[in-house]
Amino acid sequence: MNINFGYARVSTNEQTADRQIAELLKYVTDERYIYVDSASGVTNDRPDLKALKRAIRKGDHLYIHELDRLGRTKEVIKQELEYFRDQGVIVHFLDVPTTMIQFGEYGKFEKNILELINTLLIEVLTVQAEQEYLRSSKRRSEGILEAKKRGVKFGRPRYTYPIEMNQWYQEWKSGKITAVAFRKRLNLSNSGFYKIIKRYEEERMF
Repeated sequence: MNINFGYARVSTNEQTADRQIAELLKYVTDERYIYVDSASGVTNDRPDLKALKRAIRKGDHLYIHELDRLGRTKEVIKQELEYFRDQGVIVHFLDVPTTMIQFGEYGKFEKNILELINTLLIEVLTVQAEQEYLRSSKRRSEGILEAKKRGVKFGRPRYTYPIEMNQWYQEWKSGKITAVAFRKRLNLSNSGFYKIIKRYEEERMF
């Protein structure tokens, strides 16, 4: 039986993927099949995307909220799309309506036309996504430079534990909740989760 998977991504641990997940659940019946990364779209360090690739199979459908959630640059997006297509996975982007059409409802000719339209449309949109990313990066760099001139200090903010941290930690250690469930409550990536847990356990020793 084919499965509908979902993939969401936010750029930092401080952002939430709740809006993306809510939209994906309209097409993915079980939240277990939605993979969420907290990472830049240009990095290869996306543990949940790697886990998704291990789980998804030929004939499965993959739903993604927006094209740039798969990647920020044309090269990255095309690379990921080619991977899933080579695996026989059908990819849908919620913000690209033609990719949401179910090909099974059409004949071979109509299917070929739709695939051509999607290929051309995604080509254009990937270029736009990359240009927007470059513009945003330039504005951000210029803003940081100006702020540094004014004496503003920058650095990665320290992760703040939620008030339920101890309760959730105890539930996880006793086996009442899984690491995946605990990680999602903390809104952390897989790698980020274990870094925070290590820090939390070290702090508990003092």
